Amino acid sequence: MKKRLILTVLLFSSILIYAQNSEQDCEASRQKYLQQNPDVARTGVNAWTHYTTIGKNEGRKWPNCDNLEAQELFYNETDNSIYNNEAAEVKPDFPGGLSKFYKFVANNYRIPEEEGLSGKVYVSFVVEKDGSLTDIKVIRDIGFGTGKEAIRILKACPKWNPGEKNGKKVRVFYSLSITVRTSN
Repeated sequence: MKKRLILTVLLFSSILIYAQNSEQDCEASRQKYLQQNPDVARTGVNAWTHYTTIGKNEGRKWPNCDNLEAQELFYNETDNSIYNNEAAEVKPDFPGGLSKFYKFVANNYRIPEEEGLSGKVYVSFVVEKDGSLTDIKVIRDIGFGTGKEAIRILKACPKWNPGEKNGKKVRVFYSLSITVRTSN
């Protein structure tokens, strides 16, 4: 009984040490990749994301890491990169699609009381891993408070279905326009 207990404790300790060493190996590999590729370090892009999406295709090499599965898991869990809409394999989407989103906007957008007002409000935002919208910005509006109202609507918006890359939820940059028209 004592031998089994000692063997179990030793096995468990070995697994913990291996996991810690894998994480340290992965971090050391990340640091080495950034040193070997200063252009990547300057852009601020996640090193593992750069390697898997661009670096491999460019013939760049990833420094040795004993456990590539742990490497991928480690970087996917800590990846807070913002992907553009095209890089996401699964695009973020409003529940029910964009037609439902525009219906939500039409029902909730407070149009200014200016006669003959017509144009588009261009906005950008980040769809977070949990579907919430952050970093909401007005790129261009038509004045009369239309940009502020677009921000208000996006903040009040229900959570979106987040984007995905490699089967993991990721942050995705998104932009769209809202058409504003008042009757003459």
